[in-house]
Amino acid sequence: MKVFNDRVLFTDPFRVVFLCGSKFNRHNNTDKRIILKNYILSHYSNTSVIILEENFIFKESNSTYLSYDEICMKNLLQIELLISLFASKIIVIHESHSTAAEIGAFSSKKELIPRIAIIAPDEYSVEEDKLGGFLERSFSHQDEKNTGLYRYYPDIVPHPFSENKSDYYCYFHNNIIGENLGRFFQNFLNTDDNESFELKIQKSPYKKETKDSDVIEYYIEDEKIRAFVHPKVLKAQILSLMCLQDVKKHLKQSKRIIDHVGYIQTLYEQYLVQTIQEKEGDKRIAEIKVSIKNADCTLREAIGCLLFVLQAAQLIQLQTDSEDKKTIGLRKVVFQPLFTQKQSIFKHIIVSKKETAFGRSFV
Repeated sequence: MKVFNDRVLFTDPFRVVFLCGSKFNRHNNTDKRIILKNYILSHYSNTSVIILEENFIFKESNSTYLSYDEICMKNLLQIELLISLFASKIIVIHESHSTAAEIGAFSSKKELIPRIAIIAPDEYSVEEDKLGGFLERSFSHQDEKNTGLYRYYPDIVPHPFSENKSDYYCYFHNNIIGENLGRFFQNFLNTDDNESFELKIQKSPYKKETKDSDVIEYYIEDEKIRAFVHPKVLKAQILSLMCLQDVKKHLKQSKRIIDHVGYIQTLYEQYLVQTIQEKEGDKRIAEIKVSIKNADCTLREAIGCLLFVLQAAQLIQLQTDSEDKKTIGLRKVVFQPLFTQKQSIFKHIIVSKKETAFGRSFV
């Protein structure tokens, strides 16, 4: 019988940076997100950068892009908020009202604020400062914590859209990350405030979840388990499941993504039930409902989004062998070298136990 370790120190080996902004152009080497992504990948090892538009599409999926409904998501906002909870760091290149709304959504989650960096043009370089007073106060005071707001001096190209009004396209000076901005990123990305934590599974004395993101709380009512898990804990446990050889073998079969998600969900719930049965010494409790902390989504949606994150971070590939519309939805999980190199780190999250003739378990 396999169970989750109910108390284990874990360090996430995969640093994921979620890079947001507006007006993304994958074919233009002056695009600020492309420049920043290449800079991060060349300066920071074991770091993956996710740009949503490089992996996601609003219409039907193809071999390169996934649609949000294929990974069990309802809408773009839900995807962005879940990715931000799975990510180690969030960087927003801000220059529009849409990115201001994005920053507002992220900053509504207090736990995310120390992990967010906002890169915005100097307020005197453009006609309009779109950050807003509330967000300015929320981030500008955090420089001493190596997070917050950084103002850069952009190269400007005006684009008139009326006789008296122009929009301004901002570019990094000479299309490079300068010394000062590079120093800001060094401070920001070298703070490992979210990578190491003690994962715990414990009974809630008050029959409700807490704000502790490191802990799975549960309670039992009418022989049913109600559990609460944070995305970062879910990520660690799901990755540990995906390291098991039997699970890998199953995921390498070509199926719909929703079927892969359903398989992982069933297995996760089974292991969590077995873990709590072991802790409680009661095999009668066999039903479970898992809620995701600090996120408006179901367990299935969170697992679907996590698979998307793993693909976007190039840890796995949801591979299809055909562009035919009838078979494009069938994908197999191909584990990438970075994932296989680090999988030993996850082996202590799941432990095997055997039952004695008296019904007691031992490792």
